[in-house]
Amino acid sequence: MQENIIFIKGVADSSEEPVRRAESKRLNLQTAALRSAGHAVQIVGNTAEGFNMDNVAAAFRACPQTKIVFVDCHGSVVEDQHYLYARTDEPLGIEWADDLYRKLGAYSNGKPLNIFMSSCGSGNGHLDAATILPPGSTLVSFTSDRNTDSYPVEVEAFAVNGTSGSNFAEQFFLSILCKGLGQERHLPHLSVSVTDDPEHSVWNLWEKVCSLCSNNLVYGTNNLVSGAKFKTEVSSRLSMHLSANDLFTTLSTIRLFVKAFTHKAFTDPKTPVTLKVNVDHKDLYHSATRNKLLGPMCAAAYIAMRREIGAFQIWEPTQYLRPRSLIRGPELL
Repeated sequence: MQENIIFIKGVADSSEEPVRRAESKRLNLQTAALRSAGHAVQIVGNTAEGFNMDNVAAAFRACPQTKIVFVDCHGSVVEDQHYLYARTDEPLGIEWADDLYRKLGAYSNGKPLNIFMSSCGSGNGHLDAATILPPGSTLVSFTSDRNTDSYPVEVEAFAVNGTSGSNFAEQFFLSILCKGLGQERHLPHLSVSVTDDPEHSVWNLWEKVCSLCSNNLVYGTNNLVSGAKFKTEVSSRLSMHLSANDLFTTLSTIRLFVKAFTHKAFTDPKTPVTLKVNVDHKDLYHSATRNKLLGPMCAAAYIAMRREIGAFQIWEPTQYLRPRSLIRGPELL
């Protein structure tokens, strides 16, 4: 199933030709992977000159039904506000993230968008996105407001097919988590635009991994879902993104993390992860990252909470028009 995607590229990190060439190569490989999977991709901007919003507006006019925007742009933070190094044709050449979200919402004529933001400092735009973007929109980012570093998404994650009736934005997100994060120190976040409730609409998925494990919500006796149901749902939704062996390792590592929080066991032959006594969240994070399990574990946590999170327009449109406090808490899975 073909999706229409706008891919926005900011100016390179350096004017030196080798740096530009490397970033251009990554851009070409990422967009080629999307196109080879059957999707229509409009590229706005390049590593030499960056992008301007007039060209982004033109891309929306050329394809008004576009719902997916991928932004690959260097950025930073000043006074807790995220900005992007957008272009070279102005003295500063920056685009403030809140202005970007406001303009994208206008270009979509108020229809919900799914924005994938690969940019340093993007964690400081989570609340802006949840507040400014049209109701039902989702912002995906890979960093927090305290750790501003962000890293490129690996090319393999872009080769994702959309099947008839599937939610491509969600599948793309899961592909990125499972194949695109590698061993870098990512912190995947989701911001979902829900009327009047932005602060409860930003989701740190690594925190959700730790919460599920430390509160024994996956495999414990007081769990919200049974272990069997959790495994079945995760296996079903991640089987197209992970090999059988990687899926088994991911679930085994989650089980190990649950045990670690009970201080009963810290090793498991089914997973390469080893945890120390008195385990804390930093140990979990670094161990998962080293073994390329951070993304898959975040994907599992997302699946466990997807109905509660409501990302990628999986709720009915009217639900995004009410504060979360008025939405009857959906069960996990």
